[in-house]
Amino acid sequence: KRALSRRLLNKLSVSNDAEDAFITKLKVECGQQAIQKLVSMFTDMALSDALQDEYNKLTHGGSPGGVVHEVRVLQTNAWPEKADEASIAPCEEMLNCTKAFENFYHSKHSGRKLRWIYNMGGVELTALCFPRRHILVVSAYQALALMVFNSRR
Repeated sequence: KRALSRRLLNKLSVSNDAEDAFITKLKVECGQQAIQKLVSMFTDMALSDALQDEYNKLTHGGSPGGVVHEVRVLQTNAWPEKADEASIAPCEEMLNCTKAFENFYHSKHSGRKLRWIYNMGGVELTALCFPRRHILVVSAYQALALMVFNSRR
């Protein structure tokens, strides 16, 4: 389950058809009950893709303040990864993105609560704190630390 969740969230799966075929084989061997959460994970990804496409059609094009981001809305009980309970103070750029997505999401679904799980995210960041420009691919936590240095420049 954990390996599948990482492949789906990080878009590392070779093909959805191959994953679906594997789940079908599991269903035959182990029964519907055993694969219920795996099917929920695929459903979450499909719904998140549709939601992201709709979000990208807004006036900001899915990148408020010029920050391109992708959001996954997941059911808490279907995914094996748990939220890190650390208290996070996101940088202004991340806050703008989360507020923009929350406004969009709450206009579609009232009464639902979003919880931001930063320990599962990744960031591609242009580091301005070095003599030369570098593009880094880091975790969300590492990006928050690097943004402190970027803002000082």
